[in-house]
Amino acid sequence: MDLPVWKILCIDSTPSESDITKLLLEKMSFLNRAVQVIKASAIQKAEEILQKTHDIAVILIDMEEDKAKGLTFIRNVREQYQNHRVRIILRTGYPDTLPSRQEIADYTIDGYIPKEIMSETQIEITVMTAIRAYHQIITTETQLSSLAGSIAHEMRNPLAQIHGNLYLIEELQKQAPYLYSAKPTIAKHIKNAQRVIQSGLQVIDITMDAIADNPVNTDNFQLLSAQALVEEAVADYAYEEAEHASLVSVSGEDFKLIAEPVMVKYVLYNLIQNALWYVKTLPDAKIVITLKPTNNGLNQIEVRDTGPGIAPEALAKLFDSFYTSGKQGGTGLGLSYCKRTMTALGGDISCESELDQYTAFTLCFPLVSAQQQVAFARRRQPQKAGQVKEAGPEPLSLVAKTVLVAEDDNLSRGIIKAIVEKQGIRCLEAENGQVALDLLAAQACDLIFTDIQMPLMDGLELIERVRKQQIRAATTDTLIPIIAVTAVKEKVVNTALQAGACDYLSKPVTPENLAPKLQQWLAS
Repeated sequence: MDLPVWKILCIDSTPSESDITKLLLEKMSFLNRAVQVIKASAIQKAEEILQKTHDIAVILIDMEEDKAKGLTFIRNVREQYQNHRVRIILRTGYPDTLPSRQEIADYTIDGYIPKEIMSETQIEITVMTAIRAYHQIITTETQLSSLAGSIAHEMRNPLAQIHGNLYLIEELQKQAPYLYSAKPTIAKHIKNAQRVIQSGLQVIDITMDAIADNPVNTDNFQLLSAQALVEEAVADYAYEEAEHASLVSVSGEDFKLIAEPVMVKYVLYNLIQNALWYVKTLPDAKIVITLKPTNNGLNQIEVRDTGPGIAPEALAKLFDSFYTSGKQGGTGLGLSYCKRTMTALGGDISCESELDQYTAFTLCFPLVSAQQQVAFARRRQPQKAGQVKEAGPEPLSLVAKTVLVAEDDNLSRGIIKAIVEKQGIRCLEAENGQVALDLLAAQACDLIFTDIQMPLMDGLELIERVRKQQIRAATTDTLIPIIAVTAVKEKVVNTALQAGACDYLSKPVTPENLAPKLQQWLAS
């Protein structure tokens, strides 16, 4: 097994210089790790290495031949490759190729090593200092990711509980038509609450995916009205004080965009939150969100406030992780998230500001052609009455099938049971893995849904025991399919699949995400 090393990318067109650097630095050991030097004779080769190797700690770059090209490369590292972890140190023997103080700040350069003067010890100290800074960034991100995962899990549970209660209330209303028809506003409030909760759960998923650097899932993209999306975001935003809502207005002309709506709304939430923090106590303050279709070849949404503005030296770092621009209580992650999100959507975000005048953030979206709009609308368009339905398999009847639900939470178990029985499927219930095994010994089943975290015997042990006993399905005589039900993705899901689960289902469980699983694993 290869031990972890500190990777140093050395960019130098002179082979002898690279060889000397490699020989010197690979004698080092720092924080119980060896050093590995990766050589690149040109910037193009360095870019290829960066795209394949994501754990480079330090870049040593010689800019003697082309200073402008070197600075462009450094900017690409930060903006195009979104790598704010790696530390960048310049190497040169000519004073006229040194960057200015402003360039050091604008391009996020971490140091400078003159080739001719510095001793081996000085070079080692400079590199060690850069490695330590990189290590601190990685450690901080890991701790924040762990904390965010714990918070997300704790937030998901109560939200899922509320979502489930609303679903059961809605089902009860449908069973009492006189109550349902007498109070139509109840149904409306329930739907609105479910929508907001679902958006909150999606925000948690999106945030966790961003922390884990997971790619954006384009399957969830929709053709959207920018104006409707912005107005919904402004209306749904959780203002600290009711009167703050009056500070935010929407203007401009509508345009179409293709994106995941919750992602764009979350970016807008961040911008509204930042703007309100600065203007809510100022007289005559206002925040104007302006839609600008086909402005400079792009569709744009501008969020402008009449706050104190941002100093010019802060603008260059505004979208860096952990940079807060003096905002008390801020984490420095909001705007960096906005940058990653807009880039993932094929667009961008920028900021311009003037002290004591205004701050304006501009979201840029790719133009959506008429052909794209028509094609996307057809793909998402629901079936109209009288329209000939395209040929395709009809959902098969699942009557006479039996499903076992292992879940320690009564509400979550009741929701799954209600959805399953609505399909005409018989449902057995178990509050832990041991009860589930006892039921399986006495009753043949066709499918198992199991929570992962349960008392006495958890879901992972249940999966392993079922697979070890080679328990078979009631009506197909194949190994019984098992679906892990969890609010936590990544490691938990992978562990469940390795233990023998066939699939997983994310909490909160809804008819929309459960019904396809029933068809997939029972319709045979």
